[in-house]
Amino acid sequence: KTIVLKNDIPSDIPYVLGDEDRLQQILYNLVGNAIKFTDKGEVRISARIQGDMLEISISDTGIGIPKEKHDDIFKSFEQADGSIERKYGGTGLGLAITKKLIELQGGQIWVESEIGNGSTFRFTLPLTYEKPELKKIKKRRVEISEIEMDTDHDSRKMNMPVEIERRKELNDSREKLICVDLKGIKILAVDDDPINLQVIQNYLSISGTHVELVYSGMEAIEKLDTIRPDLILLDIMMPRLNGYEVSKQIREKYSKEELPIIFISAKNQVPDIVDGFSAGGNDYLTKPVSKNELFVRLNFHVELVKSRNKLKQYHEHLEDLVEQRTIALTESNVKLEDVNNRLMQSISYAQVIQTAVLPEKDMMFQTLKDYFVIWKPKDVIGGDIFWFSASKDEFLIAVIDCTGHGVPGALMTMMTKSIIDRIVHEIGMNNPALILHRLNIHTKHSLHQENTEAKSNDGLDISLCYVNRSNACLIYSGANLSLYYTFQGEMGEIKGDKQSIGYKSSDIHFHYKNHAIPLDASMRFYLTTDGLLDQVGNKSKFVFSKHRFKSFISQHHDKPFTEQKQLLIELLEDYQGDEIQRDDITIIGFAV
Repeated sequence: KTIVLKNDIPSDIPYVLGDEDRLQQILYNLVGNAIKFTDKGEVRISARIQGDMLEISISDTGIGIPKEKHDDIFKSFEQADGSIERKYGGTGLGLAITKKLIELQGGQIWVESEIGNGSTFRFTLPLTYEKPELKKIKKRRVEISEIEMDTDHDSRKMNMPVEIERRKELNDSREKLICVDLKGIKILAVDDDPINLQVIQNYLSISGTHVELVYSGMEAIEKLDTIRPDLILLDIMMPRLNGYEVSKQIREKYSKEELPIIFISAKNQVPDIVDGFSAGGNDYLTKPVSKNELFVRLNFHVELVKSRNKLKQYHEHLEDLVEQRTIALTESNVKLEDVNNRLMQSISYAQVIQTAVLPEKDMMFQTLKDYFVIWKPKDVIGGDIFWFSASKDEFLIAVIDCTGHGVPGALMTMMTKSIIDRIVHEIGMNNPALILHRLNIHTKHSLHQENTEAKSNDGLDISLCYVNRSNACLIYSGANLSLYYTFQGEMGEIKGDKQSIGYKSSDIHFHYKNHAIPLDASMRFYLTTDGLLDQVGNKSKFVFSKHRFKSFISQHHDKPFTEQKQLLIELLEDYQGDEIQRDDITIIGFAV
């Protein structure tokens, strides 16, 4: 920094009555602060007599302090910038201790500052006109046993040896040193205070630990690209990147089990400790650090590291065994892949066959005024189909939901189509209820499910509509599926009978009901299997539901069916999201 230090204290200034060592500590703190918060300009020290007190001033041309912070900065853990990731380091204890030291010697301290115009710290001490040799005899020593805390201030760099010795004296003289063997263990110590790091290094040197020292969070992150420590000792309150953020970044790469982190901080309140663990810490030590506590906690986590290393060795051994098995499995997989390819070829061809038996688009287009079809099997092939037959002014249309998906479902659809074709050929298409009654009987017979002892239990649900344009009438019959329609903007639903077709439990003598509806040119009709209604949404985890389907129809029924189809597909895809398709889906919309 381009800073000029100026000493403007007059040579004839009288002595003050106080503790020489503590006065040095006060000046180190205040001058160090002035240097820290000044990028360029000057730091000036001056003094003047004010009555029976000497007023000493330390002024700078630095960043300044907001007026509303003038009182707060003398409180513990308070600074002009109180965030733990502020630009300048320190715990915020330095000025609190300085104020205490001055007051214990009979003086006061205050600050005069504005943002951008620098700061002036002024403090007073009582004057004495005694000769220096008498002063040395009568010098008043200040007892400060309560100041057993880290002042976390860069100014200590100016007097590191003295400060280190002072901190060593903070250890309980009655504490018997615990000996632990940490040889071969590599520890990364992170603190913006070099004195803290030196103390940690001195502690750990006797245990055979290799300690890497870094002075900032960013430096710690960069260091991890070149070394792999067994454990990290991490200060919380550091400039620019605080310990919590450093821990979170480390946890993106290493888990708690892979790389333990022990936070070291003068912040020892419960919320601080909770924040440390939430940020990915394994443990928490409070400054000033007890040597024995440090050893015990390190030994605990080091033993965990050793245990993990043993587990890693076992894991590597298992990996060798797995590799051997993998080679054998790979050979088996090659054979399975060949079988799977042939199977997929068969299924793909089955898809061609199933698609071929669906109604031809040209025939439906020639018969229906306007319509859309959405056919979406869950797998390559599925258990849903739609069926259509037309003759002159009448036609029969259906959606069918057979048991199962994939190949079993597809086989059921082929059988069902064949049976319906035969029934319609025999009795005609103008009685949907009778068609369903015959379909129930033929399905149970075909699958040998006339009694409960049958090996299989398969069947289907169906919506079946007969339309006769000359009579302007639609007749609907259904098994567990509904017919939805709109008339003059109003929504309607006709529910099918609660009797599935073909299952062992299906009543072979059950007679389904016909529902006649007079036709109107404005009417729109919709058939769907339950695959749409039961589809689970990605966000809500609720099913698509009949209510949502009816709401869609009410909102869009007056649009062309081609547009309705696209809107419904988009709605379903958005609702489904990343959720898997649960069932085959078939939907038909048409006008007559």
